[in-house]
Amino acid sequence: MLSFRPGGIEDLPVLEESLQRREGFRGYAGDHSLPTVRARIGRSYRELLEACDRPPLWIAQEAGQWRGFALWSFEMADLATEARYAGLVDFHAPEPLLDGLLQPGLETARRAGLEQIVVEVPAGDTAEEAYFSARGFHVELLRVGKAVQSHDLGAGRQKEFGLRRARERDRMFIQLLNAEHTHFMVPPGREQETESIRQACFASFARLDLEDDPVTAVLLAWDRKSYRSAGYIMVRTAQLDAISAGSLAYLYDLNVHRDYWGRYAAHCLVRGAENWLFERGVSYWYADISAGNPRPLKTAVKQLGFRLLSRRWARRSG
Repeated sequence: MLSFRPGGIEDLPVLEESLQRREGFRGYAGDHSLPTVRARIGRSYRELLEACDRPPLWIAQEAGQWRGFALWSFEMADLATEARYAGLVDFHAPEPLLDGLLQPGLETARRAGLEQIVVEVPAGDTAEEAYFSARGFHVELLRVGKAVQSHDLGAGRQKEFGLRRARERDRMFIQLLNAEHTHFMVPPGREQETESIRQACFASFARLDLEDDPVTAVLLAWDRKSYRSAGYIMVRTAQLDAISAGSLAYLYDLNVHRDYWGRYAAHCLVRGAENWLFERGVSYWYADISAGNPRPLKTAVKQLGFRLLSRRWARRSG
């Protein structure tokens, strides 16, 4: 008889067996070998099972054999507002079993007061997209990534701009430009949070050590003719995703003053930041783009060499 039960650290072999059966991994950004990725994701699963106060794992079993699982995290937090939400970290089961596996996690999120549920769906997985769409989820963010390379910034129109590490005197320019463009970064379905996100980013940027922060680097592009500031890019080199493996960086924020839209300032910022990462031995970087602002996705994929990795789907827990 088929049954569903909560799991724990003793069920880690179930997750490890599932990893051995697969070649694609939810939430992974990088370009490492399969054995390396499987080992590191397995370690991240162990850490999640050991650290979580609420049962994060549910198992479907029949006749003593596991048929599927769903693994959750109830401690995720928004990078801007720090609001907590629930994430479906991974699952592996035939579609007919998924509703039974996911229901306990949804109930746990509701009891914990976590209003938002998210799940990453690999790009091109139309079956999963159809499943979550039918259950009230919508696309919130588009994740792109690429291997870090070096670039010649003296070629083409991007040579019109200089690039340097941001300084204290640039802080107000960065804060005001971010505030002006906040609505572009807000995911669909969260428009009512625009002002709180704007205020959270403004406060976060006020605290940031622009010149010596060990984790976050802000590079600023300036017009070589007028010496005006054209835009900035913010990159975090600390590993942000427990499932990700290897030497990673995250493109946290990119903004260009409207006077420089269409003038390759964004290209200069992205390629300049990539040069900065290349010099520091970072092998891969990734970014999240609001699904409500698809134009940057086209630029990233068609002109800057990124590829679409996954789409993050979201819904309210109620």
